[in-house]
Amino acid sequence: MKLAQQKVLESEKTGGNKKTLRRAIADAEWECLGQFAKIANRMGFAMPQLLSSGNLKWLLEGVAPVAQHHGVPTRLLDWSECPMSAAYFATAADWRPNPQLNQRLAVFAIRRPNAKKFGFEIPWEDGKTRKYKIFKRTPSQVFTPYLIPQRSLFTCCLPGYQDREAQYQDTPAEEKGLDELLEIATSPNETPMLRVLTVSTEHADEIELRLNRCGISRLSLMPSHDNLGKETLLRLYDGN
Repeated sequence: MKLAQQKVLESEKTGGNKKTLRRAIADAEWECLGQFAKIANRMGFAMPQLLSSGNLKWLLEGVAPVAQHHGVPTRLLDWSECPMSAAYFATAADWRPNPQLNQRLAVFAIRRPNAKKFGFEIPWEDGKTRKYKIFKRTPSQVFTPYLIPQRSLFTCCLPGYQDREAQYQDTPAEEKGLDELLEIATSPNETPMLRVLTVSTEHADEIELRLNRCGISRLSLMPSHDNLGKETLLRLYDGN
């Protein structure tokens, strides 16, 4: 992993071209996922098969969504189809930063057709446009028990991607974030594809309390014996 990280840093410092930077990012991601799968197998966790060829199907349906969901950086984005679940993770004390009145918490919402993939275009060189496709996938509940309660799904944004079975390592990463791409996307006569709702951190405790009253809590989104114990003590002390 250190070698892949070094490649990314060297590419940035030397002003390498975009192709070199994208390849370095993809290589670093590949090493992250390989290490995650190696440790998971050593510990006996159920994991999707790690394919040496690494095609896009593996990226969307294999170990990458599980790794992303549990904090390993990948090119995937982890979403929830439930707005209240997203609001909980944005405002709950366990995840929000130290409260400061000048900070705001955010929930991102993306508009998408009811399809497994959808796309957009951005202005490109010489008056041309560049096409992007966003693939979405909900992985199996077998590998992590929190996906269904959180109504999780994952998206992957790839430039000019056509062949779903192409080699994963031949699919370079995009150096721009999805928000940056959608900000300049050409979508005439349509509402924005990405919306951001923000609220001051001073309202976070009240929002978390209201979500708890609606049944949206750490226990409901991440059901486990540990969280059951925490919920029990919380209700005893709070009298709820």
